[in-house]
Amino acid sequence: MGESVNEYQAFYEMVKKWTVSDYRTQKIKAEVIVDMLISDYIKDIVSQSLGNDNIKLIAKEFPIARIGQAPIEKGGNRQYASVDFLMSGKENDKPVIYLVELKTSADSLDGLQLWNMLWTCWQESDSLYNRFQDVILNYGIDKNGNDLSTKKYQYTLSRYAQDYGLKECVTGIQHFGKKRPQKQSTESQRTKKEQNKVAEDILNNMKKLFTNAKLQIVYVYISPKDDNGKKAEINFTDMASKGYKEHVIQNKIADKDNNDLKKYFTEQVKIKIDGKPSPDEVSADISSFIAKQDIKKIRLTDVKLSEKKANEWEKIRNILIELEKPWGEWF
Repeated sequence: MGESVNEYQAFYEMVKKWTVSDYRTQKIKAEVIVDMLISDYIKDIVSQSLGNDNIKLIAKEFPIARIGQAPIEKGGNRQYASVDFLMSGKENDKPVIYLVELKTSADSLDGLQLWNMLWTCWQESDSLYNRFQDVILNYGIDKNGNDLSTKKYQYTLSRYAQDYGLKECVTGIQHFGKKRPQKQSTESQRTKKEQNKVAEDILNNMKKLFTNAKLQIVYVYISPKDDNGKKAEINFTDMASKGYKEHVIQNKIADKDNNDLKKYFTEQVKIKIDGKPSPDEVSADISSFIAKQDIKKIRLTDVKLSEKKANEWEKIRNILIELEKPWGEWF
């Protein structure tokens, strides 16, 4: 028993060492590292922090709209923006879809990404589901399932089917991508129909979660300290203002044919599209708009889980606390 405990501790120390090292190494994406650490706990983290014990994970890297833009076509695939975790739940017996975004540093606070999520919430839940359905049925499944991105979409469907107890769909999706030598075109068409039927069964189950659901933005984050020991906190107004100035106004609103986007900024954000409002007017409008949005923040190192996962989470939380140390303590 003592030997297995020592082995576990040695493994944990090794994971901690390389997590901290990679987090501080150039060109390595810190969010990927933290994502791996917290994925097994994300449901408990969001549930406990929001006081809602019926939250479940729908999928990771879920496609969402690009504000004012059609999806990018690349290599035969349709590419959207995405949110790190899409989760479902209920508040006062009404369905809620949570767009949960992970942030690990001040540098990763992307204003355009925030606008993408706000734009998605404005378009409502049915649009969010329809987009995913389009990705899966029109781009996520080919007749052989040989493309890597195709297999990843199949895996996302499989995970959802497992998590939501769709046993027949789990069995059916396992046959995706099975190669059959010298397939005739009729057989290929039949295989495509079989795959689509399983995917549609899963998507129809998923659709129930989206129907008439409220959309809620949630940021989970760690807050590294600067050289003076000050934590870098999330300021949504600053993020939105920066994203508006750098991306939205130049690249999107200039397109006068985009009536939905024009309506969004004139009616929701209250920014004048025709004419040139002053920077102060724009900042005031954005600040007022963001103040009315119900965006939740969860600082991961403040979270202390209860019951079964408490001890495991404390190990992970200790690593995250290490990542928040100021630069001067890295050496």
